Amino acid sequence: MNMYNPFYLISGALLVGGLVVAVSTDSKVSGWLGMEINVMGFLGVLSVRSFMSISVGLKYFIIQVLGSSLFLLGIFVLYCGEFNVSSVVCQLGGVLAEVGLFCKAGVFPFHGWVPSVVSAGDWVSSWLVMGVQKLAPIYMMSVWSSSFLLYIGIVGLSFAGAVGGLNQLSVRGVLAYSSLVHGGWMLVGLSHSNELFLLYFIGYLIQLSVLVGVCFVVEANKGGSMVVSSLGGVMSLSLAGLPPMAGFLFKLMVFLSVANLGVLVAPVAGSIVALLFYLRLMFSFMLGYDFKLEDGAWQSVALFVSFNGLCYVTFIVVLGLL
Repeated sequence: MNMYNPFYLISGALLVGGLVVAVSTDSKVSGWLGMEINVMGFLGVLSVRSFMSISVGLKYFIIQVLGSSLFLLGIFVLYCGEFNVSSVVCQLGGVLAEVGLFCKAGVFPFHGWVPSVVSAGDWVSSWLVMGVQKLAPIYMMSVWSSSFLLYIGIVGLSFAGAVGGLNQLSVRGVLAYSSLVHGGWMLVGLSHSNELFLLYFIGYLIQLSVLVGVCFVVEANKGGSMVVSSLGGVMSLSLAGLPPMAGFLFKLMVFLSVANLGVLVAPVAGSIVALLFYLRLMFSFMLGYDFKLEDGAWQSVALFVSFNGLCYVTFIVVLGLL
């Protein structure tokens, strides 16, 4: 793949531009248009990469068209409700728009396509589906989602992700169900404020990016060095939110910010169950190395201290600014 392919650059610009439009606008139609531009950019990136991504693009396109249709239909129903001054019609339009966003973001009960698309794609497409492509629809849920449906999504994602990841044997499958568990935490943050959701999302995206990068290197080289394997193990525990890993800070931030602790029962329970497949993932990275504190192992310790130290400092600075 040529990174300087004009079509690749244009598709990447559309992906980012649509994301910015969807997140920054207050208009219903502009938000829908931004999400569609983002989807077209994503499909363009897939088309340039390789023919193996055709199945991924087709699955993703179908589910996004369905979600967009429901969202746009909900907007039209809302406009009709405003003219007719009917609260029932307005409520119906809001539910349709919300279901469309749930479908586009892969929120329970429309989460089944996420593991399928992630498992069939390469690491770049998987990273985009598990991370970047969820930002716009989840962010727009802050306007559309009712508390009841949002809580259903939180509980469903937490348990579906935790239980589904237990019988996964591939790294992509584990990360796909891991993204569902983290999606539950994102929705909890969204129920409090958009800022809390964005902070958690950025933290998750950074950890996911590092782990996907490690997996890409291991797959390309048919194996990993001690430093790469150690970094993969550290990132696995960090995504699990196990103290004192940096990922624990983001969950702690949500835990301390949300007033209704009852909504945290499902995400906490899901994270505890998910810890089992995170530990299995860590062991798969570190298997085969005798970790003695000499030579290259010191580099692994330095990576661990540097990454977690940077996250802790950033966390303290962000809390100070807030």
